[in-house]
Amino acid sequence: MSIVPETHLRQMLPQMTGGPVERILRRIRPFMLIAAVGALGACAQTNALIGNHQNAAYNYRASAQSMEKAAKKEADLQNHILAAKQYIDAAGTRLSSAQEYQKIGNPVWAKNMFDRSTTDLNTAANEIKAAQSPLPNN
Repeated sequence: MSIVPETHLRQMLPQMTGGPVERILRRIRPFMLIAAVGALGACAQTNALIGNHQNAAYNYRASAQSMEKAAKKEADLQNHILAAKQYIDAAGTRLSSAQEYQKIGNPVWAKNMFDRSTTDLNTAANEIKAAQSPLPNN
């Protein structure tokens, strides 16, 4: 799976300049990141299916790190609902990584991934609480 760079998108839309292109790019940037993360996740699933549990565990872990980074960015932008969803997705991916580490007999990393997934779920709960609180006065 390839991701289309923004410069290529701008070349594909030569008739649109300024505002419309920027609005389109702002709307699709999150999906471009999700496509990249999705590609990592699919790779992990393929490795797990063919029995390459070491690579699957690593790919799940890398995918979860990308999801967590995206969630932190959304939280910084006060987009708490999306951040919570991404933390939940990261927790699920880390649990998949923990299962793969367990299959290859690496209980230390399995526990590490399980603990990190618990942390992600707690952070998601905090993001949901933040979304429910009133906006700060500026």
